[in-house]
Parts: sequence; C-alpha cells; structure tokens
Amino acid sequence: MLVLAALVSERPRRWLPLAVLAGFFLAIAMARYFPAYWVLYKTIPGLHLFRAPARAASVFALPMGLLAGMGLDALLAAETRKRAARCVMASSVSIIAAAVFALASGPSPAYWSRLFNWFQAQGERIPSTSRRRRLSIRDW
Repeated sequence: MLVLAALVSERPRRWLPLAVLAGFFLAIAMARYFPAYWVLYKTIPGLHLFRAPARAASVFALPMGLLAGMGLDALLAAETRKRAARCVMASSVSIIAAAVFALASGPSPAYWSRLFNWFQAQGERIPSTSRRRRLSIRDW
C-alpha cells in the first residue's frame, strides 16, 4: 500500500527505475507462471543459467522496500498527504474485500469434516507429542 502511495505522489523520474526493476525481478521470480517469461528467457543473455528463478524474489524485495519508503515519505509530506492517503485507503479496502471473498469462497464445511475424519482414522499413525523420547546414539 505504501508503494501505491509512492507511485501516486512522487514524480516518475524518482520511482520509475525502481518500479521497472521490481517488475523485472518479479517476472523472473514467477518464471513459467509469467506469460512473457519465455520471451525474457530467449532474449536476455545468461537468464538460462539460473537454476532457481524464484530466488529473484529476494532481489525483488529491495526496490519494493525503497518504494515503500518513498510512499511513507509521501504520506508524511504535507502537500501530497490527501492524495496518497486516498490511494492507501482504496488499496486497503480492496485487499480486505479480496480477503473476505477468498474466505467466503473457501472449502465447504463438508471438506473440513472429511479431513478431520481422515485424521481421526489414522489413529496410531500420527505421533503424539506427549510421548516423545530422546534420541540416543543407538537410534542412529
């Protein structure tokens, strides 16, 4: 939400390079789940050398953190406070609405009862936490 406040309130020359960098690393981290990843894979030299593209998510966090800092700075600034606050409020309402919708359309109660019955039927297969014993050299 703070990132949106930065994108609304700051001048593009300050946040555009960070947004492009964050978008690029997000696309790399999503790998095959990003529709244009195949184009990036074929056009960017050395991209095929990454064994685990999801590790790019850690690099994605840096520009997002910087953008969030810019957004917080914009919220604390007097001249853009109302505009950024509206953006943060709208994004928080949309996130809450999405969470409510996701929880409302989740698995049915019958699913949970079947899952509980399955766990109950397992009986002795599920180890009890109250009867733990220490491992010794003989166990190895």
